[in-house]
Amino acid sequence: QSLSTEQLALLAAIPAMQEAIAQLQAQVQTLLPPSSDFMPPGWDAEVWRSLPPQDKRHFRFMFRRRGFRPSPQGQAEPVALPAISTEQMKQNQRDEVAQLVGEVSPEQKREVQLAKQEILRQFWSQAPDEDVPF
Repeated sequence: QSLSTEQLALLAAIPAMQEAIAQLQAQVQTLLPPSSDFMPPGWDAEVWRSLPPQDKRHFRFMFRRRGFRPSPQGQAEPVALPAISTEQMKQNQRDEVAQLVGEVSPEQKREVQLAKQEILRQFWSQAPDEDVPF
């Protein structure tokens, strides 16, 4: 059987059409509200039943909108933090603050004080002459 060029073009377009249909179906599924008994994949049924309703709604939303799936990582033993003493932590904090703050010369401190005094003088000079009870 020989196929016409139109038929061959239609056969070639079928995979693209199937992909478009699948995308539309996925969009429709995200628009429809999930049923109240829908359990996202990856959940243990017993754990899912023990969740409060607001958590179930939240996880349904996270599954549908963000592709969230529970991780088995929480079932493994926790990762140990690196051993660091309190003194080392305090020293790290001091070093970080010193790096962020930097050195301020006495001249810079004096300039800041003079600027603050000038701004206060300007503020009080603009104050009304009325007695304002505090």
